[in-house]
Amino acid sequence: MKFDQYRKDSASGGKGQRQNGHAAVTTADASPQERELFEGFGLLVTGQALAYALNEKLKMKFLELGTMCKAVVCCRVTPLQKAQVVELVMQNEKKITLAIGDGANDVSMIQKAHIGVGISGQEGRQAVLASDYSFGQFRFLERLLLVHGRWSYLRISKFLRYFFYKNFAFTLCHFWFGFFSGFSAQTLYDP
Repeated sequence: MKFDQYRKDSASGGKGQRQNGHAAVTTADASPQERELFEGFGLLVTGQALAYALNEKLKMKFLELGTMCKAVVCCRVTPLQKAQVVELVMQNEKKITLAIGDGANDVSMIQKAHIGVGISGQEGRQAVLASDYSFGQFRFLERLLLVHGRWSYLRISKFLRYFFYKNFAFTLCHFWFGFFSGFSAQTLYDP
């Protein structure tokens, strides 16, 4: 496993040397092999640590470390910190973000993300009212993304093809009719 390999390297003074009992990870100049080494890891960040990680000097390193990990869990964070994490990913990764929340403390995060999903539950309906999509249980998220997301993509692409066809056909007919009418601004279609 990658974790065992990391522990062996740490014990022998290899890639991830230990300092004061904590693993020192350098992310700015990480090689592809080091990035692959950390892909299996998850990152757990508390609210106090996140407040420190989101300052101007460290937030890019925090983002790079978070993108190297398989999962990032932020616990005991304030609503503002949740929104700041979403904004950090949106501004620097240029990815579409989806935020899921079930209470009033998640509203700022849901509104900041590209797609907001509210789960109605025991904590109230504030997240549901502020979200783009809402459902009763978390298990319906898979269907939202894989079924309805795919259908929406197909509908939008079909609509755009029709939109370009319609505009091209309308304009081309007027262009050819202009030769027959001597470009007199007479229309082919009656309004």
